[in-house]
Amino acid sequence: MGNISSGRQCAVNDALYEIMDYPTIENDRGTIITKAKPWEFCPNVPANLLGDKPNYLKWRGNKDTKHMLFFAAEGVSADVRVNKNTNPVRSLFAIVADYDFAITADMEANIKKAAIKPTWMSHTFSGGRRLVWEFEGPVPFDTQIQKAFYDVVLEELSVDKLLPGLDVDSSWGKATRGFDVGHTWTRYSDDVISTNIVSGWLLNAVKRVGFHTGETNIPLDTVKAEIDKRWPNVWSGDFVVNARGPVFWEGRHNPSSAVVMENGMFAFSSHKMFHSWRDILGAQWTDQFVQDKIGSAIANVYYDSQHYWRKFNDNAWMPCNRDEMAIWLVQNRNLMGKPDDRGKSEMKSALDFVHNERRIDGVSPSLFDSRETFEFMGRRLLNIARSRALQPATETGKWGENFPWIGEFLTTGFGDEQLAYYIAWAKRFYGSALAGDLQQGQSIFIVGDVNAGKTLMATHIIAPLVGGFGDASDYISEGKEFNKALVHKALWLIDDASIAINQQVREKFGERIKRLVANPTMVYRQMYQDGELTRWIGRLLILLNADAHSIKLIPDLSASLEDKIMIFRMGQPSKPYPPNHILEPIIAAELPHLARYLVDMETPAHVVRNDRFGVVGYIDKDTRSQALFSSGVGGALEIIDLWFKRSSEDPDATWQGTITEWFFQAQSDPDLRPMLSKYNTVTMGKRFAEASTMDDTGISITNKNGRHGTIYLIKRQRE
Repeated sequence: MGNISSGRQCAVNDALYEIMDYPTIENDRGTIITKAKPWEFCPNVPANLLGDKPNYLKWRGNKDTKHMLFFAAEGVSADVRVNKNTNPVRSLFAIVADYDFAITADMEANIKKAAIKPTWMSHTFSGGRRLVWEFEGPVPFDTQIQKAFYDVVLEELSVDKLLPGLDVDSSWGKATRGFDVGHTWTRYSDDVISTNIVSGWLLNAVKRVGFHTGETNIPLDTVKAEIDKRWPNVWSGDFVVNARGPVFWEGRHNPSSAVVMENGMFAFSSHKMFHSWRDILGAQWTDQFVQDKIGSAIANVYYDSQHYWRKFNDNAWMPCNRDEMAIWLVQNRNLMGKPDDRGKSEMKSALDFVHNERRIDGVSPSLFDSRETFEFMGRRLLNIARSRALQPATETGKWGENFPWIGEFLTTGFGDEQLAYYIAWAKRFYGSALAGDLQQGQSIFIVGDVNAGKTLMATHIIAPLVGGFGDASDYISEGKEFNKALVHKALWLIDDASIAINQQVREKFGERIKRLVANPTMVYRQMYQDGELTRWIGRLLILLNADAHSIKLIPDLSASLEDKIMIFRMGQPSKPYPPNHILEPIIAAELPHLARYLVDMETPAHVVRNDRFGVVGYIDKDTRSQALFSSGVGGALEIIDLWFKRSSEDPDATWQGTITEWFFQAQSDPDLRPMLSKYNTVTMGKRFAEASTMDDTGISITNKNGRHGTIYLIKRQRE
């Protein structure tokens, strides 16, 4: 049987002038493009293959077969067959529709009803038809919008309604498809589809699917500013997504030949369809924007080798893992997660920068310090402090002038003598916090009767000035595990009502206060992380009732402790307090004015101390006596009084000597010896020293630290 190659099959019916050459290959395995006119090709198909599609396709797939397949698209490399992966479509110049059905002449008559008639119709070897709509010229194309574009074309050309059997599975909508040359080509129309119409279809497709590239999204107002700088007056109207204008970067002036996209321009009259901002404005400008964008995105991001740290909406530093950070950078900071055309991801570049340039050794609060990071013990730490000092009012004034209720409350509660020391203490505390350089200061005890206003003063006046308070009762008095929330507060509060007081608690309490004030270094531990050595410079405020039991919480007032604490006695208010719902707003309104007074006031010279604490210590005399009696001085004085009675009947008797001499004499009395069994010269000497600081004990020092020790003078107390 011979081959099918009659003149009828390679002739062009109703021949007209030919418009263009098509990219063609000889068989399915061909890759090198030859430009040709399919309607001029005379096929030479073995007759035995007609009607045998599987074998026909096998024959067409043989590398030695001399046949023709044509394409309606051209790749990046025009001399090579288009391929989705290796040579993607760069331009499109026709629409081809295959109809896999036995088409009759009556069916063909329906084509004439088309609003836009095809340029060509040809026959397939299986009895179907193929329609070709040629464009006015090639248009840029990108397979990213392929499906949306062919959906638009299907609607606009009614492709599926012209003939039955549209091959939607294997050929329709595939720009890289190669079509069999077929036979019997018929010129159906002189018209071609204008570039404007095709451009409208492309724009419609872009709007449907959105056009995404690996390029960064740059705010359009930023792009427009740079365009105006380089090409003045080239763009008229709004520069927004879907706005149309010229392909100005190529010197073209057609006012509707390009469309603004988020990350570039969609061009209809250019060598390619999409032009990124990098293409238009250059790599240097775009890269600088990306660097600035990344820098802004990670401005408040750090990495400690385990977690990333960033500020959340409430301005608090919080840890997050890599996945959480990546999502935040993409969703909230608008960094590109996917690699761009150069294989770089903005998100990964940001993480890499954080790893190398914003690495920290740990986290810890540095109260009122405005620095994001600080150095401590050779380690770089992220400052996660949140407390803020109350901002003072702008209006200045005298004491109590702009804060009358607070002024009267403090004056009545402390009295003039104590108030000078208390206000100096408060000024140093608040003033240094406001300045962002918190200075050391004494811990203070406030002693007063029930309802004296101790808690009100602590929680509603002092605490708000320095960002609140933490309850340190368990940590200081009982030695329980350190609460990490405490280190975030500059004021620690202890209320005696929450503490079971005994001598052991008292001794440990005193040691912890001394250690906290003298060397405020502690281990700060975040959950699931190693402890971080940190420094806390704050104040401890202890509230005590004035009864003998509560006074026992005051530690032994040794010389090493007295300079580290202050003890104030708070008196009763002159009149009842208003109800809380009235009083609290009054205090809140007056506090900024008290703050301003503290900032502006001159500290009286007699309360200034030029050392690390800055303020002369103050201990209320009556409270000191109560504390000393409760600490053991009272028991020692009872023994001394009994010794006097047993050793002399003279009511004005005196004795002078060292503690060793007195102790030797007292032990010679067999009745006193059992009472002295719990003392020795050291402990009794401590009681003598404490008693010498108290009024009306009869004990004084006449020669301190002489060659033979301190010389005490004891006067017998009258009944």
